[in-house]
Amino acid sequence: MNPSDRNRNQHSAADTSADPLLIYIALALLTVLCILQIDIHRDALLRLGVSSQEQIDTRFFGP
Repeated sequence: MNPSDRNRNQHSAADTSADPLLIYIALALLTVLCILQIDIHRDALLRLGVSSQEQIDTRFFGP
């Protein structure tokens, strides 16, 4: 591979941008992960005083 081909490949790779749908999906998955992490570590957060101790209405719990 000669240097001009390498420069052309690097230049074409720098011109591409991320698909907006991919960014949306990544942010949605990150949000779900954050919610799950908070739910998993709820007791530790309560001990630290980071989370409130308000009870969640049972209507919002799943089956």
